[in-house]
Parts: sequence; C-alpha cells; structure tokens
Amino acid sequence: MNSNCKTEVRSESEIVTDLESLSQEKGYIYSFCRMVDEYLWLKPSEPEIPDWHSQLNIRELTFLLGLMVKYQLTISDSPTERESDLHIDKTNELFHELHQTHAFPKTKEVNAAQVNLEDWESGLKNTYTDWIKSGKGIVEPVFYGEEGAYDFQFLKMAAWRYKLDNQWIKSNIGMDVDTLTDIAGKIKRLTEYRANDVTRTSDFRDSCFRLISVFLIKPDGVPGANREEIEVFLETFSVEPRDGVNQNLNTIGEYNTADSHPIIKINNELYFIPIYYNLAKSIYENPFYWILKDSDYRQTGLQNRGDVTEEIVFELLRRVFGIDNVFRRVKIKRGNRDITDIDVLAVCGSKAVIVQVKSKRLTVLSKGGDGKSIEKDFKQAVQDAYTQALLSRNFLLETDETLTVNEERLMQVKGNIDDAYIICATGDHYPAITIQTKSYLKKKATDPYPVVLSVFDLDTISFYLREPYDFIYYVRQRTIHAGHFEADSEMAFLGFHLNKKLFPTDGYDITIIPQYYAYLIDISFPVLKGEHPISDAAYKVFHKWKNNDFDELVNEIKVRNTGHPQLTDLIFFLFDLAGSVADKIFEIFGEIKRTTRGDLKPHDATIPIDQAGKGITLFCYPSTLELSETIIQDQFRGFAAARKYKSKANEWLALASSAQSSNLFDCLWYSKEVWCYDESFERLSKHMIKQGHPIRTDGRKIGRNSPCPCGSGLKFKKCHGK
Repeated sequence: MNSNCKTEVRSESEIVTDLESLSQEKGYIYSFCRMVDEYLWLKPSEPEIPDWHSQLNIRELTFLLGLMVKYQLTISDSPTERESDLHIDKTNELFHELHQTHAFPKTKEVNAAQVNLEDWESGLKNTYTDWIKSGKGIVEPVFYGEEGAYDFQFLKMAAWRYKLDNQWIKSNIGMDVDTLTDIAGKIKRLTEYRANDVTRTSDFRDSCFRLISVFLIKPDGVPGANREEIEVFLETFSVEPRDGVNQNLNTIGEYNTADSHPIIKINNELYFIPIYYNLAKSIYENPFYWILKDSDYRQTGLQNRGDVTEEIVFELLRRVFGIDNVFRRVKIKRGNRDITDIDVLAVCGSKAVIVQVKSKRLTVLSKGGDGKSIEKDFKQAVQDAYTQALLSRNFLLETDETLTVNEERLMQVKGNIDDAYIICATGDHYPAITIQTKSYLKKKATDPYPVVLSVFDLDTISFYLREPYDFIYYVRQRTIHAGHFEADSEMAFLGFHLNKKLFPTDGYDITIIPQYYAYLIDISFPVLKGEHPISDAAYKVFHKWKNNDFDELVNEIKVRNTGHPQLTDLIFFLFDLAGSVADKIFEIFGEIKRTTRGDLKPHDATIPIDQAGKGITLFCYPSTLELSETIIQDQFRGFAAARKYKSKANEWLALASSAQSSNLFDCLWYSKEVWCYDESFERLSKHMIKQGHPIRTDGRKIGRNSPCPCGSGLKFKKCHGK
C-alpha cells in the first residue's frame, strides 16, 4: 500500500472495505485510542501549532469509529506494540489514499496552472468551478474542512437554542437541556482529569489499558451526577455495536450513527466515549430531530428554532454594538405597506450591518456530493437570505421608505447610513460554506458579496472584535475584498485579519489564506475562554498590525470626535494605514515636533498614500505663537484643505499639534469628498502652500522628477506636485 509505488487509483469503496477489515482486527480499539490521544488531545506542554496535515481529523476518526461499531466490540484483547504500530501506520496510509480520491484531479494542465495565473483564469478556473458545482468537489472540503464550532460552544448554544422547547424535551427524554449539558460537562472534566493523570509504563499492554480507561464511563462513575440521570443520558446518546449498525456506511458522505450517537455501549455497565466533541455536538443537534418526529409539536419546534436563532444573532451583536444600536425584526415600509424586513440590523455611525438568519442545514445527500441537492440547500440557507438582504440594503441606501421596529420609526438610522454590509447567518455549522458561496451565489457584478457564517463563527468573531469599529471594519474588508482573499473557512479569514489584516498586498491579484490561520484561532480561543490551560501558542494570533500609539490615536479620535459625521470613515482610513505606514507616520510626526521645538517655526509634512488617492498632512506649530487657538485651528484646516486639493486626492487626514503638547494631536481635519476642479481652491492652494517635498510612506522625500506615488505613471512635478 505504499503510495509511492502505486500505479493505479483505487475506488473509494475498495479503500473503505480495507479500512473496515482493519478496524475489526484484534485489539484495534486500543490502537484507535492511541490515535485519539495523539491526534485530538492538545497537550498543555506543547507550545507550537501541531502539524494538522499529517494526522487524522475528528471526522476521519469518527468515520473509523462508525466502521468499528458495525460489529461487536471487545476490550478484552490488547495488541502488541508492533501490532498496534502497524494498525496506526496502515490506517494513516488508507486515509491518505482515501483523501486523494476526493481531491481535484491533478492533470498536467492544472499543475501548470499552479504557476500560471493567466492559464488558470482563461479556462482552468472554470474547470474547477464546474467540478465544485457537480457536487464532487464539495465532498472533500465538507469532510476534511474545519469542524465549525468548539465543544463548549455547542453546550452553551444548546441551552440557548432549546430554551423554548425545554418542557417538551424534559417530558419526552426525562431531563431538560440544562441537565444534558451539565452531565456532559461532568463527563468532560472526568475525562480530562484521567487524561492528565494517566501514566505510561514499560509494559505496553498495561499502558493500553490505562489509556482506554480514560474513555470508559460507568453509570455510577461520574462524580456529582445522579445515577438514574446518567443512565438515561448514556442510553439517549449511545449506540450498541452489532451486525446491522451503519450497514450503509460505505462512503464518507453517508450518515454515521457513531457521529449522532457518539457513546459506544460496551455492555450494560460500561460505555466508551472516545470523541467528546461529538457528544457536545449531538446535544446541540439531536433534540431538533427528536422534535421533528412529534407531529403534534413539530411546527412549534420549527418556529422556536427560527425565533431563537434570530435572538442569538441579535444578542451577540448587541454585545459589540451596544443595546441602542442593534434592532431586531426591522420592517421597511412604504406608507402603511410592508415592503421587506431585516432580521437584525446593527449600526455604527454611518455604516450598517444587515443580517438575515436561516436555520437550514447541509443535508446528508449534499454531503455525499449530490450536485442538485447542494444547490437546493444553498438556495434555502444562503441565496434566499442574500436576495432579501440585498433588497433591504437597496431600500436602506437609495430610497425614502421608513424603518420601523414594533411600529416605532428608527429616526436615528434612516438618512444617516451611507453603506451597509450583508451577513447571512445560519443556526448550524454549514460545512464548506465559503467555497460554496464562491461557486453558487447568484449576484450582479455591482452587488456586494455577503459574509456567510454560522452563529458559532459570529460568537467567536464578536469575542475577538468587541469594539463596533473593529467588528464592522472586519465585515467591510471581507465584503470589499471578497474577490481578492480566498480561504476555506471564516476562522481562517479571522485569524489572518487578527494577525496581518485583511488588506491586499500590492502586486498580488489573489491571496489564498492557508488554514494555518484558523488553527491559530483553535489554539487561542479555548484558552481565552478558560477551557484550556495557558500556552504560548495561544497568543500567536494577535494583531501585528497595531501598536500602542496607534490604538491611543484611534481611541482619542473616538472620544474627541463623537459627533463627526464621517467618524466611521475616518476610523476605517486609519485602520487601512495601520501597520508599517502608521509606524512611519508616528516617526515623521515626532521628527517635525523636535524640529519645531528647536527653531520655534511651524513645520509640516505631507504623505501621499501610494495608488490610493489618499494622503496625510502632519502640522506642528510652536507654542510661542501669539495667536488664539481658534485662529490656529482655522488656519490649519484651510491649510489641510489646500493640501488635499493640491494633491488631487479624494480622502485626506490632517493632524496638528503644538510642539510642547503631550497629546498625539491637538487639531484634526478629515475629508472624504471626491476631488474636482475649483477655482477658489486653485488660488488658495497657491497662496497657502509653498513648493516642498512631500514624503513617501517609506519615509523618503519625493523628488520633483520621481514617479508620482499615486500610480499615474507621471513624474511627481507633472501630477500631484503641480
């Protein structure tokens, strides 16, 4: 089975047959425990990100467990160390081979396109898109993609999700969701305690028994839990291995009983729970299917599911934007007639976020690669939500209709919004949704892309981006640069943004974000939520494009310019600069302050932003000037406006400070008006501005004969230096 020697590609069914046979070998359950321990348990002492590509993921191990439970399981026989090593090596080989059967076909043309963007754009991109749309290309990212949530998120959200159904669940199952999550938490703590306490010995068989004991539960062996409740809990989420279980599990896209019922019943007094994550997920997902089976309660349950999912989104956004800036069930009216509605609307200054919420899941048929089913699921989960949100956005920005919540007008919103971003939120993890959005979303070229995510993604994003400007800037970057950045998951986008910023690099048409950045979140988020011990790797995700001076400047601007009509644009302007450009600006500002203190004369510096139609003016005046503060501010603003006009820029920021001031700035001027010729400004700019040498973002002065940094291709003296 050496992949380097194979000359033929085997079918998925052949590989799965080999995996199934392997899983039935004597003592394989112990080898399985070793793989779970090695691949799924992050040790507190491990400071670095693991090499996730070289090990099996949760879905692969769950699929393997599903094959194991097709037959009776026994824990009486353990393997020798050599037998167990062979089990693990063979398992990895087979799963590697299985993965290759679902990968995009590696033709010579595709290999060439990997280094030839023109060839890719001219035809091979369409080949890849067609492969995705056929359904074949969805199986791989669905099965091998990220899990979509953390176990503690499932438990937290489950209590929230079923709060309206708790009475029905208690009457039909014997306990409510709070009790289910409480028992799951006790099992997790017991498992973690055992895992941290287990020791390896020189006797391999003894080590195997010690390891499997971590995952074995007895009804009377969970500290602090009622035995009767534990028995009900174990039976509710368990499957008994035997002939006939999972008989249709022959491909990775099929329904797997070991996924929905992750507790494996060894006998009446012993249960095997190797993958705790699946237990937490089942507590979140299974009650919905219980409810669907009750024809009398089904419709109520469906209504509750939609209402609570919407409420979850509403509350998550309120913790970012504040209770006065988030609105639920907003109706857009023309006269007395309802035109459309917005599930959740969040507002930050002149920007808004429109969220449409859906509870649709990706069906088993779609996970198996059925193209028509995938397209149908996508329409119900994303396309319909996007179409409605786009209609709402157009009315919000372009017409005079009114917005109401409970028949009360939102007077503070309508008329103040100049841009709105769209989020389509799902109540469940929707695998490979970023890939599907690229392939299936129907939109006009001029329409904005939506950000499509789950409530779990939103929970994580709102944890890291707790300030409204940070949050809405992220959504804005995801929206306006959707054609530039590509990633397999929302967490990869978030991890990259926290670490480097979602801002295109000059000279690159596309940036493909590796899944490594999602793993940075995986290492960081559980630690910061108090679920895992502190480790050095937990802090690798944090901002490298901000510093203390930058944060202080932004915070000072927020406090001192709360009434500025373009405050949100100003913050976005600064965020766009954050990084090396911002560092250089602070350095230049410090230099002209020192110069002004030395010669007691006003000094300024102008910094055009390369190819962006933007710029910055820094102005410093000596504190000995015998002028009132008002006169200084008026002169400074006139000077800044003249600088903007002379540079033919559309967006400009100017900061002024006294040489002796301890503030980062004393005066601020900002404008985002599109440049156009103006005779009075022509005279003003000639009168107020002497010929000088503007400064590049790298700190060097711009010579008269240098290329203009705006990217026009002209010399500076023929362009912005006129």
